[in-house]
Order: sequence, then C-alpha cells, then structure tokens
Amino acid sequence: MSLQDDLRAELVRLRQRRGLQSRDLGARVGPRLHELCGTTPADSDRVIRERVSATLLSFVSDQSANVVRVVQLAFALDPDHAHDDLTDRQATLSAEQQYDARTARRRTDEATEILVAAAEAGWAARHAAGSDSGWRVRTLETLLRLDTPTPELYETRTIVATRDLPEIVVRLDLPRPPDGEPDAGEVAVDVLYGARISAVARGNGNRHVAVTLALPGVLPRDREHRLCVHFRVPPGQRIRHRYVIIPLDPCEYGLVKVRFADNRRPASVWRLNGVPPGLLDDPTRRHPRLEIDGVGEVVESFRQLREGRGYGVGWAP
Repeated sequence: MSLQDDLRAELVRLRQRRGLQSRDLGARVGPRLHELCGTTPADSDRVIRERVSATLLSFVSDQSANVVRVVQLAFALDPDHAHDDLTDRQATLSAEQQYDARTARRRTDEATEILVAAAEAGWAARHAAGSDSGWRVRTLETLLRLDTPTPELYETRTIVATRDLPEIVVRLDLPRPPDGEPDAGEVAVDVLYGARISAVARGNGNRHVAVTLALPGVLPRDREHRLCVHFRVPPGQRIRHRYVIIPLDPCEYGLVKVRFADNRRPASVWRLNGVPPGLLDDPTRRHPRLEIDGVGEVVESFRQLREGRGYGVGWAP
C-alpha cells in the first residue's frame, strides 16, 4: 500500500471502539503514527495517548472548531464523551451539531482525510529533512493542455538552492487504469530549458515518473534557477478531471492554467484551494465555480501554498 493508504488504515483502525481511551495502545497505534508521534509500542498507554492526541490536534489546529470537535469525538480525545463505541460518539456529534447519523459518519470520514493529508505532509517533511533534497520551490507555474492529441503538461519552476546543488528530481503521478485494462504506455518527458535529463525512473506500471534533472552547473546555496519540464501523456492514458499542485514544502506562488479543446469543453469548472488530497474528488464538497475564457482557458493563481494541500482546477466533463 502507499503511505497515504497506510496512514488512512491506521487512523480508521484507531478510531474504532474506544479510540485513544483503549488499552494496549502500543499495539493499536500503527507504525507510521508511532514514528510521526515519537512513540514506540513499548511506551505506556498514558504516554502514547498524550502524544498521539497532541499530534492529531496539531494536524487540525488551523481548521474550524467543528472539524476539531469531530476529531475529538471520533478518536475519543474528549474524556467526557469517551464512549465505548465510535457509533455512540458519532451520536453525540449528531446531537451537538444537529445533523443526522449519515452526516455524522461523513464528517468523521472527512476529518480523517484531513488528518491523513496532514500526517502525509508531516511524514514527507520529516524524511525530506533527513535526506536534504537541497532545494525548495519559490514559484511553480503550470500549463495543462487538453486541446492537443493527448494531454500535455508544462511545469516551470523557480527553485532556490539550500546547499550547493548539481541536480534535482521532479515527479508526475497518473491514475491507475480501470480494472482489467493495461497501462497505456510511457509518459514522454523532455526539458524546454534550464536543465537536461540525466535519468528517468518509472514505477507502478509507468504511472509514476521520477525525472532526475542535471542543472547547467552546480547551483550555489541561496541562488535561484528557472527551468521548464514538459510531459506528454500516451494515447489512451486516463487523467483525472482535475489538476492540482500538492507541495511537499512551502511554496510562495503557484499558477495553474488549463487549456480545453473547443469541442471538448467541460460542463463546469471549479477552483480547488488548499484541499486535503483525500477530499479532492469528494462530490459533496462545494467549490467556487470558474468561467472558461474566450480562448478556452482557465487560469488560477495561489500564494503561500501549504504542504500537503491541493491547489488547482477541477472540472466535470
């Protein structure tokens, strides 16, 4: 399973029954959460309870009071409502917020996805710090062309070196094909300017592409550099009905431009602004609607992008 799947499975398991009021938390808390929270299976229930509770609440510290309350009840962080079963705690949520049981379940799942996104960003930041990638993104400007024979993506980055830097790695992920269908083929990659390709690694049936880019020379610490990478999707390869930037490090500025074909314009288009990855395709969420301009384009910009959140454009065919 992916890191996201692991974290989701661990959080869903943890919220069952008595949540963090359970005994034997060393076994109930999964290995990913143990590492994020600085605990081990050998720690006492009290230590694990305190550290995991503090970590989960820190993940939603910037969310609304309603989301915080959902997390408190779902994971039994509130000792006054530490019922023996998740269903009972969701009933408390329904009574407090005045909505039905189905909505309480949906709110619990939504809050869990927010935690998954924050945990994934925390995990990535921890391991990025350990590996020292050597660079951060100042600006990322993207163009997704859907008016070409197959989709094409242009990513223009302004990067800043955090140490002497000879190369960087950029990545692209595509959705898996429907059950029973083979992968369409390899994504083509080339560089328009600012670097040259020194290696391309592919995984998950060619759906994950990691491109190592050699810079013109060693980029000194604190110096900026600009480069543009071009991806071309093979014929028959599905893409999601959205394009988003999900930074793993803070990004000062992001721009997303999508150009639609005149004969394939979508029924509706909307802005995705700081959405947890697990909720990007949630049909119950409402987002600001956008208009396609006279040349078939939608352009949205974002500032101070946060790690682990999605920023971009979604559409309905």
